[in-house]
Amino acid sequence: MSSQHFLLLSCVFGLVLGLWYFLSLKKTEKKTSMLDLDKPSELKKTPLDLGKKIQNQLKDHPRKYSQGNHFSNPSFENTEKMLNVLFNYNGHTWDAYEVLGIPAGTSLEKVTEALHRELRKQDPNSHHFLQAAYQAILSQY
Repeated sequence: MSSQHFLLLSCVFGLVLGLWYFLSLKKTEKKTSMLDLDKPSELKKTPLDLGKKIQNQLKDHPRKYSQGNHFSNPSFENTEKMLNVLFNYNGHTWDAYEVLGIPAGTSLEKVTEALHRELRKQDPNSHHFLQAAYQAILSQY
């Protein structure tokens, strides 16, 4: 097979593939987005709204969520909060409980203990950040 025949076959094969690809694109409809931004969705809700929804579900179905976890404790609602506390610091969103290294919903005494523990451990430059996390938790009580 000469190089001219090989070049001609390659060009014909390339044209056939290009034509097939072009025709296959024409048959499919192009959708710009699957999101319907006019409808209210779970994505537009804030973490606080979603937390309230979970709390309402717990109130509506207490037995469904009470087997084998901390929801079965009757004093749970009085001592601990269910939501994480988010706060903004230096242009970023932080979870206040995570900053202090404690589980979400910990009692106020344990939060204060965690703050003092972290203040002793951390660099003095980060004390303002820890105080901001503590103030965010205090605002929830």
